[in-house]
Amino acid sequence: VKFVDWDDKVIDQQIVDWGKAAVAPDDPVREDYRFIGWNPAEFSNIYSDMTIKAEYELAVYKVTLIAENGKIIADKEVNLSNVPFGTLLSLTAEPDYGYVFDHWDNYDSDLGLYVSEDITITAHFKPATFTLTVKAEPKEGGTFKLGGVDENNQNTYMSEYTIEAIPNEGYEFVEWHDGDEVLDDKTPLMSGVLYGDVIITGVFGKKSATGLNDLQGADDKSARKVLRDGVLYIEREGRVYTIRGAEVR
Repeated sequence: VKFVDWDDKVIDQQIVDWGKAAVAPDDPVREDYRFIGWNPAEFSNIYSDMTIKAEYELAVYKVTLIAENGKIIADKEVNLSNVPFGTLLSLTAEPDYGYVFDHWDNYDSDLGLYVSEDITITAHFKPATFTLTVKAEPKEGGTFKLGGVDENNQNTYMSEYTIEAIPNEGYEFVEWHDGDEVLDDKTPLMSGVLYGDVIITGVFGKKSATGLNDLQGADDKSARKVLRDGVLYIEREGRVYTIRGAEVR
């Protein structure tokens, strides 16, 4: 009775009496394969010369993918807990919003992954960089002092920033706009977070040489008080001013 390997190499050879059982040798080892038994599996009653061959199946390995602030996508649908030896996988790192891909651990995107052992692959992501743009309306109305951004007015996703409006001579700060939205904060100092590229507009108004008290003077017949949506304004010579003297469009 011969016990042979997958390549017909003799592992063990036995002389067995008529009707007796052959004794299987130790399980053979084949690199990257798992021994699953002998063929034929029954050799307890030997009545003739017999060749019994070792059978294998491809070894399987566990591939662990780790991605924080993103995900890893494989080009094949496989059970990553049981990936057959020799499987070639191509992996793609997909960042969450606000992040960009940085680097891999244990993976070369040019070569792909040839599965030959248990392996853990990590995709590293980092916060994306966004830009804070601040505009004055009108342009000559004032300037700004920015905090929380670099010299290029940039910082990373969800970082905090501050903007201080500094009116030029003859102007005063009125309000902030975020795109088309008028912000509730009417103070010259505001703060926010970089959820993406942000464009903030600081609106300035011209100061009037004549304040509310002067407009109420007996000699100034051109000024009158007007009430709009519950807010008191001063109208003079076809122009409208806040009670602090800022011209309203």
